[in-house]
Amino acid sequence: MCYTESCIYYLNLRVTLLKHLRIINTLNIDTALGAVSFVFIVSSVRKVEVDIAIYLALIVSVLSIYNLDHLIDAYWLKETKSSFRHLFYQKYFKVLLVWQFLVLVAGVWLLFQLPLAVIYAGIAMGAAIGLYFLIIFNTRYKNYLLREVIIAAGYTFSVAVIPFTASQNMPKLDFYGILLIIFLIALTNLWVFAVYDYEVDKAQNHHSIAMSVANKNLAKMARAVVGLLLVIIGMYMLYFQFWILGMSLIAVELIYLMLLTNQSFYRKNEYYRIVGESILILPSLVLLAAYAI
Repeated sequence: MCYTESCIYYLNLRVTLLKHLRIINTLNIDTALGAVSFVFIVSSVRKVEVDIAIYLALIVSVLSIYNLDHLIDAYWLKETKSSFRHLFYQKYFKVLLVWQFLVLVAGVWLLFQLPLAVIYAGIAMGAAIGLYFLIIFNTRYKNYLLREVIIAAGYTFSVAVIPFTASQNMPKLDFYGILLIIFLIALTNLWVFAVYDYEVDKAQNHHSIAMSVANKNLAKMARAVVGLLLVIIGMYMLYFQFWILGMSLIAVELIYLMLLTNQSFYRKNEYYRIVGESILILPSLVLLAAYAI
């Protein structure tokens, strides 16, 4: 046990930090920053510059979409055994409705700051997002493996469409290679979270890929994707000489492997959500640091 003043201070600091990190994760701020991170990565590979207004618009879009999704979940959810996110959205439902309105207002304002080509790209992203909602709300849709693949593909398309339209030059092989890597990272993210959410889904009788293929099988599938992706990232890094980017992407996948290996620890306080979402910001931070140096 820890009874010294300094030890108690650090314990309190840890609790406070964890509380704020959980709120950031619950509001999907880290998810939005993760999407921006991948847009920055794809833009770097494509060798194009993306205006700051576009990044802000992407953040607002992701926050709005996920917040609306969670509000709908909170409105329909009747079970008492829920995740921290469900409980948070149920408790602060009215406040988060106001937050949704403010995010939408910010989105409308940013719309007038964007080039016409980006708006067209945003319409394409909206179509992909519409497909996402169509898939997740179709309760009769039983092919959950295909559903997860479509969602990962939609995410990849969303972060790639702006860098793609920012240049008139045809993309090269390195562009398509990074898209494949992002797709597999998104798929890993979905499957790792599904493994952790299995008990909650089971208690609430929710449909999920973990319920469909069995949780242990899904964990094996996720490990297989991590292994495959480590090989692909290694080949990509060696062929295109993207050493810094490659090593940071390998770090992301090793973190997901760690989450799959030590589930009992990361299940506490939903550490897996905090770690699993925030780690997606790492590659862009590493690239920014490399550019600064």
